[in-house]
Amino acid sequence: MNRCRAVGSIVTLIASAGCDTTSAPPTPVVRDSAGVRIVENVEPQWTAETAWRLATEPLVDIGGGDIDEQQLFRVSGTLRLSDGRIVVANSGTHELRFYDAEETYLSSLGGEGGGPGEFQGMGPV
Repeated sequence: MNRCRAVGSIVTLIASAGCDTTSAPPTPVVRDSAGVRIVENVEPQWTAETAWRLATEPLVDIGGGDIDEQQLFRVSGTLRLSDGRIVVANSGTHELRFYDAEETYLSSLGGEGGGPGEFQGMGPV
């Protein structure tokens, strides 16, 4: 009789080891619509602790102001360089504008045209 209790306890232990008391992330529903694979997530895959949040204040604020170098028109891209400078593709003037890490205007490169250092258009590639 003791042997049966021991075997029963082992079976219970093994069965309970396979049970997960934490909730697993929701499983997405995958379906096909005329050869197009559709993946539908019915719940977010993140928790309140892991969700992304936007800062209340921007990290960088370039543009506006009364000086020509502060005016931007039809910005088509930006890039932060490894030295901290920020490059803005100002397609309204066909220029690349360079700013330091503190948002101070440094210089411009380019202009409208087809010659060296000139741009015929600026846009996403």
